[in-house]
Amino acid sequence: MRYLIILFSFVFLNTIYSQTMTKIFSPDNKQDDRFGREISINEKHIVISAPYHNTLTGAVYVYSISDGGYFYLQKLVPDTLINRLYFGAKVLLSDSLLFISSEGYLFIYKKSDSLFKFIKKIFGTALDDFSKPIAEYKKDLLIGAPKSGDLDQGAVYCYNYNSDSTWVLSQMLEPSIFEKYSQFGSTIDFDSSFAVISAPSYGYYSGHLRGMVFLYQKTDSGWIEKQRIYSPDSAYNQLFGIDLKLDKRRIAIGAAGNSQEYLFTGKVYIYAINNSGYAVLEDSIYASDSFEGNGFGLRFELNGDSLFIGASGNERFKNSSFNNKWAYLYVRSKLGWEEKFKIGPTNQNAYNGFGLQVDFNNGNFLVGSPWDSDKKPFGGAVYLFQPNITSIKDEMKVYNFILAQNYPNPFNPTTTISYSLHKKSFTTLKVFDILGREVITLVNEEKPAGSYSVDFNASNLSSGVYFYSLTSGSFTMNKKMILMK
Repeated sequence: MRYLIILFSFVFLNTIYSQTMTKIFSPDNKQDDRFGREISINEKHIVISAPYHNTLTGAVYVYSISDGGYFYLQKLVPDTLINRLYFGAKVLLSDSLLFISSEGYLFIYKKSDSLFKFIKKIFGTALDDFSKPIAEYKKDLLIGAPKSGDLDQGAVYCYNYNSDSTWVLSQMLEPSIFEKYSQFGSTIDFDSSFAVISAPSYGYYSGHLRGMVFLYQKTDSGWIEKQRIYSPDSAYNQLFGIDLKLDKRRIAIGAAGNSQEYLFTGKVYIYAINNSGYAVLEDSIYASDSFEGNGFGLRFELNGDSLFIGASGNERFKNSSFNNKWAYLYVRSKLGWEEKFKIGPTNQNAYNGFGLQVDFNNGNFLVGSPWDSDKKPFGGAVYLFQPNITSIKDEMKVYNFILAQNYPNPFNPTTTISYSLHKKSFTTLKVFDILGREVITLVNEEKPAGSYSVDFNASNLSSGVYFYSLTSGSFTMNKKMILMK
């Protein structure tokens, strides 16, 4: 096993906390493997794919994980060695099962003793991209085929688990609105009551690559379409639905933007499913250092009130020392989704792909960097971050100063800024332009402990980037907002 361990720190609420970072490289250490192109983690295991391994046939590596680190367990390869199989194009861990997709196949493995053993293969069509997107809930499966049908309309296949090693096709879902190249089924998630399915390329006729998400509800007769969710933003090239997650009646939908255009600042929209079964926009999340083409929201994982988001950036800054690839952790509070920390790669290679894949479980955070070349050219790597979560939670109880991201953002011309104070302090809230010149003072008085909101009207200001700064006692925190007229 080859790996590199580096200790470093990150900033959280103006306090420095230690954290361990382990950089995992492929045990085979081969060029062009793209190790880390797909990743998945649960409480006991890490699974990492290298779909380009052995001339595109692909391989998947399994590790056990514990408080003491990780240990290499086994290497999985397809039973049929076909060139361009792309074994590991998608990997997904459940409690006892491992799902691995390739071109037209879904391979299913079951944990037996300490290893995963092959039990089932579900066939599709490689040209349809069958099984590239997969979702599992209590062993039932939704399998996407986003390039199926006339002109890549897309479809989703529903499989019910009947008994050990037996899955039966029960339903096929197709979009209710036909539009060519929409690629319905590109991302999927579901639970016992609802399913969400994206068509991120939707917009051939109605607006280039705006994207759309379909909400389905489970009935006695199967899945029925409940709602079509359109992006709140009217811009083109959003790829609304490029990734999505469903957890506890809350939906997170990514709109990372078209990486070829560099025209859209990535964001993640949060919807809540109400008692009538409809998704209602609850919040929208932007990176604290947003810029066009940042890829924010290309991949993320939602688990309760925690959201881990990748931002793979682009190559416009390849000749700069500025790192534009990050992964962010957001935690939901009564003031909204708060950015708790962000982490970046150990190198500045513009082509490392850091943030193309993310996953987390029980205080372990994974970030894929499939084009990393530290060991071999484009050999790939995966970062395992283990922040001191206990210290963070304890510190939050003491230093409960919170400055929320303004909403909406971007805005025109008004927005709301919320903040929270844990004790009585003299407090100022000021807005500055991009040159650091003070624009307005919104708060300038002693405030008791509590939560507050203040409206900011920028009708007399020009479009652009602005910063707002909260100071209360010895605490100071800054955030960025965008005025778009």
